[in-house]
Parts: sequence; C-alpha cells; structure tokens
Amino acid sequence: MKILVATAATVIMSGCASSGTQVQDTSLTQFQKGITTQADVIKALGPPQVQTTESDGTRSIAYVYTHAQAKAKSFIPVVGLFAGGATGQSSMTRFHFGKDGKLESYETSSSTTDVDTGIAGGRSSTSETNTAK
Repeated sequence: MKILVATAATVIMSGCASSGTQVQDTSLTQFQKGITTQADVIKALGPPQVQTTESDGTRSIAYVYTHAQAKAKSFIPVVGLFAGGATGQSSMTRFHFGKDGKLESYETSSSTTDVDTGIAGGRSSTSETNTAK
C-alpha cells in the first residue's frame, strides 16, 4: 500500500511544468497610462522575458507564462496508450511605452491547448483570448 501511495504522489508531482511570469488581470489595475514608467512595471513584476526598442524610440516589454500538465490517464499502464495526453495554458502581457518612457497601452493574450496522444487518435484543440487597453 505504501508503494502505491508513493507512486501516485510521484506521478502527480512530476506531471506538470511551469515557466515565466504570470501577470494576473487584477495586478494590471495598478498601472496607469501616462503615469506608470517601465521601471515601475519591472519593479512590480520583475524582469520581463522580452524587451523591444523601436527605431522611433518607443519601447515594449513582455511577460510570458506557460504551464503544461500531463493528464493523469497518461501514467496508467495500458490505459495511457489509449487515453494519454496533456493540457497547456500560456499567456503573454505586453506593455508599450512612449518616447517619454510612460505607459501608452498594454495588451494580454492567452491560449489553452488540450492534446490527446493516445493510439485512438491524436486530437488537439486550442482556444485563444486577446485583450488590449
């Protein structure tokens, strides 16, 4: 019985991975157009994963987050061959700053992916959401 519990715990713990910085919609309310600077955003959220400087002097920074998790059925012997798969979520929040270094706008996008990898059929579906402010 102890071996079964230990195995189940190991499977649950090893079935997912996350990377990046997740920006919650609720935290976006602290950033004000024309007032917030790039340094303010970095202080609040940490270093961005992407930084861009345009030829006109404007800048953008982006925070990207990805989370993937194997479906529990993937770890069941034999059943995993037919019903295995994974789910994943990703999001990106991009902040745009003018030449004066003040926030001009921001946008968020997110997607969810569901992949079935079993022998019965490799089906996948993706949904996306985009918001600009």
